[in-house]
Amino acid sequence: MNKIISFLIFLFIFPSSVYSEYKKPNIILITIDALRPDHLGCYGYERNTSPNIDRLAKEGVIFTQAIAQSCWSYPSIFSILTSTYPSTHGVLSPSHNLKEVPLLSQILKENGYYTVAICAHYTISEVKKLRDSFNKFFSFKGEEDNFWIVNNAQEVTKIAKKWLRNNYKRRFFLWIHYMDCHGPYKPPSPYDKMWIKEQFNKLDHLSVSEHLWLGLGGVPKYMSKFMDIEHMSKENYISQYDGEISFVDNQIGFLLDELKKLGVEKKTIIILTSDHGESLGEHNYFGHELLLYDNLLKVPLIIKCPHIFSSNKIITKQVRSIDIMPTILDILNLKQPDIANGKSLIPLIQGKENFHVLYAFSSYENYLKRYSIRSEEWKLIYTKESDKYELYNLKKDPQELANLYGKETAIAEEFKKELEKYLNKSLLSNKTSGEINKDTEEILRNLGYLQ
Repeated sequence: MNKIISFLIFLFIFPSSVYSEYKKPNIILITIDALRPDHLGCYGYERNTSPNIDRLAKEGVIFTQAIAQSCWSYPSIFSILTSTYPSTHGVLSPSHNLKEVPLLSQILKENGYYTVAICAHYTISEVKKLRDSFNKFFSFKGEEDNFWIVNNAQEVTKIAKKWLRNNYKRRFFLWIHYMDCHGPYKPPSPYDKMWIKEQFNKLDHLSVSEHLWLGLGGVPKYMSKFMDIEHMSKENYISQYDGEISFVDNQIGFLLDELKKLGVEKKTIIILTSDHGESLGEHNYFGHELLLYDNLLKVPLIIKCPHIFSSNKIITKQVRSIDIMPTILDILNLKQPDIANGKSLIPLIQGKENFHVLYAFSSYENYLKRYSIRSEEWKLIYTKESDKYELYNLKKDPQELANLYGKETAIAEEFKKELEKYLNKSLLSNKTSGEINKDTEEILRNLGYLQ
């Protein structure tokens, strides 16, 4: 009884450090590659694709406007794990090295956490500084013609459950990266038939892009090796994507059940997000990379933090992927690195009015250079090579179809000035080495990232 009273007094005196040295929780960060939030039940999707993720959302806090810092994995994942923009951490494309920036795993490792990664994205797993920041790192290398498919959620979850059973008494940070929602969409049975509603119509078939990796005007060529694109309608194509979501969701359910079985559910913070979204034909584009529209930049963000956050809370304010790491560090009462570009979401979750993210910046720098600046109402996109601007009113035009650049001149000028400030800072920090090892280079070339 005395211990309980002492603990309550402690919380009253130190409310901002609930999980200080007195009791630090385990942390599980789940990133699901290419997962669109609007295809999850908890974000309003009409299909019941994600009952387990929906359950997690009801037990925690869900953010409806979480914005990734890029439209593809390399820059986005390192923005999550360092709380820095791509220009700061340096991984603008697969050919760039990670700069000397503090990783979340490194900080937690230095503060008594046993850090473990189970990453199904093999080429990202090959980044030495990332691997070295974890005590234990599990990665998967598929065959050249079957690179993504072998990295399935079932194997990832199996490893996670086995590790948890043997190590649940440790204080741990576990990062799990699932690849299944990434193309090609080949969910196992019964998920491949779960959401198909129509028969194929010969007049309603998809095209294959001329590019191996980019989905301009059709599905990327690499996906057509595993999917019968030319005999598939758009609806059936989307059904396969939804099937992948349901497959991953099923495996996440097993993971959540394992935490409960081991008795660590209530002392474990769980963050679920994605590195980027996915285009399913919007703007005549399929897959991801290249474009900076919301279907590629909006990501799910769910945080379950027992004893601190109220459950079933929905936050509609704009937040960013770079805010995840500062939030974790704030909960643990650990100092945020000076170089971090994000900010803790704790004040927002607690309803403090002084929290505001005015702009979210995102970028793409591989085949071309493209940048965006977003508020909750407006978005400006700039393509450097063509010196072209696009301006969208996100409230009235959430699909970003009506370019208002040249019409809303005052808004455009305001956003151009803020984007210019961001780009000037980027130029100062963007001095990265393009060296990669030969094995990784060969993998990237086979995947179509390098020419």
